[in-house]
Order: sequence, then C-alpha cells, then structure tokens
Amino acid sequence: MTEPRIFTSVPDMLAYLNNDLGKSIKKSTLYSRLNKDKVIRKQADGSVLQKDLDAFAATLDNIAPSESEIGKNTKLQERKYLAEIHRIEEQGKREEIKRKREEGLLIPREEVETEMATRAVVLEDGLKSRFERDVVKIIETASGDPNKSVAVLNLLGEMVDAALNEYSQEILLEVEFVESVDESDADEA
Repeated sequence: MTEPRIFTSVPDMLAYLNNDLGKSIKKSTLYSRLNKDKVIRKQADGSVLQKDLDAFAATLDNIAPSESEIGKNTKLQERKYLAEIHRIEEQGKREEIKRKREEGLLIPREEVETEMATRAVVLEDGLKSRFERDVVKIIETASGDPNKSVAVLNLLGEMVDAALNEYSQEILLEVEFVESVDESDADEA
C-alpha cells in the first residue's frame, strides 16, 4: 500500500485535485478554502494530508473530465454529429426524389422496365415486318449473286434505319400482357 502523500504547496494540491482526482477547482478558490474559510484542515507545519484533501475533494460538485474522457466524448460527439449530417442529407435526397416523382421527372423502375420491354417487342416486330414485307426486294437486289452482298447489306441497313426512325418517334402504344394459361386450368374453365 502506498503511503499517504503530504502536500506542502498550493500548486501541488491544485495539481492533485485537478489532474489526479479529476476535480475542477481554481487556484484562487483553493487559497480561499485553505486560508480564509479553513475548510481544508492544515497540520501545524502548514502542510495538508492527502486524506484531508480527499475529504475536501468529495465536497466539490464540479468534476472535470479526464483527458481520455474528453477524447472519448469528443469522438462520440463527432460521430453523433456526422451521423446527424448523414441522416439529414439522406432525408433531403428522399424528399428530392419524392418531389421529382411528383413532377414527373422520375419514373419508378418497374414502369421503365415494362416500357422498355414493350418497346423491344415493338422494335422486334417492326424489323420482322419490314423484312417480311421487303423480302422480294432483298432477293431482287441480290439476284442470287454473292458479289452483290454489299448492295444487300446496304439495303438491310436502310431498312433497319427506317425501322429505328419509326421506333424512335413518340407513339402511343397499347400492349396487353396476358398470363399463359395451363391446359389443366383451361379444361376447368
């Protein structure tokens, strides 16, 4: 067991109270309590025993956090602050997305995927129809001659371009999706 300390100077007492015990007291207050108010018991030689200083420290209300506690609190406050900033930014993003949806600037993913699937079907159908319609023209262009493959490719390119031009125009499409019916379900109906 360590021997109790004996304090002979106010700076030593102040250091013990503030640093070792984590109390917050000013030098002037300590002088006043020691000499004027005589709250701290002094020995005959003017020194103060550790037990007397500990008893006085127990009456102090203001507890100063230690350096490590200050560091922990600072880090905790910083994390809370950053989390609050992140929460506010996310809330702002959600509100912006909601506003853009209401203004018609954003479309839900499901609607976009449905629209793209519909347009892909229309494009496929348009290309097939154009090729079927102009198959005779394709055959006449080639005349069965492999040397005319460049002319056939040019014709096909023109057909694809024409189909894509039609496809890229704004059109109103009405597509009906029908679920396939199993034969066993059809028999019951």
